[in-house]
Amino acid sequence: MARPQSPDYDTRRQLILDTAADLIAKEGFAGTSVNDVAAACDISKSLIYHYYSSKEDILFAAMEDYLSDLRLVVSEAVGANGDGETRFRTVVHSLLENYKNAGAKHRVLLQELDRLSGDRRKAIVEGEDEIVGQIAELIGGIAGLGADKSKTRTAMTMLFMGMVNWTHTWFDPDGPINADQLADMATDIFLRGVRG
Repeated sequence: MARPQSPDYDTRRQLILDTAADLIAKEGFAGTSVNDVAAACDISKSLIYHYYSSKEDILFAAMEDYLSDLRLVVSEAVGANGDGETRFRTVVHSLLENYKNAGAKHRVLLQELDRLSGDRRKAIVEGEDEIVGQIAELIGGIAGLGADKSKTRTAMTMLFMGMVNWTHTWFDPDGPINADQLADMATDIFLRGVRG
């Protein structure tokens, strides 16, 4: 008979993922051990292994968890009512709001992907590609770029992603500009360039 699941299983699982992401964002994957995660969670190393069989399992789960949130945020924004520009603005606001609250997981996703092996890395890249593809479709529509301009559309999309993906390195949500103001600024700058 299978061992029953603890009533706080999901809470502990999330604690492990969040704590591991914080540690990996600060110390890097190589500089973070399962012992470090266990100590920071105030649980035993053996309990960590009840949830995850390896450090790579924890990394993959943290990335997958965060990427799942991003995919939902982007698909909801892309599918919202309004013209392409309105939906694009919604995407930018949604992404920056999400990034504001997910600093460590965002850094881990951007900086530690090469630590994953084989199918795991492929699964994360496919999830990222899905997000980029949805945004590319939106940008292509705004810029009037058909299928024959897919390289231009891809370049524009990657320029946009570079502009917003790295805000975690300098943006202070408690500073003089809030996330909504930054999203409007990024949208306006980008759309003026696309229209030009």
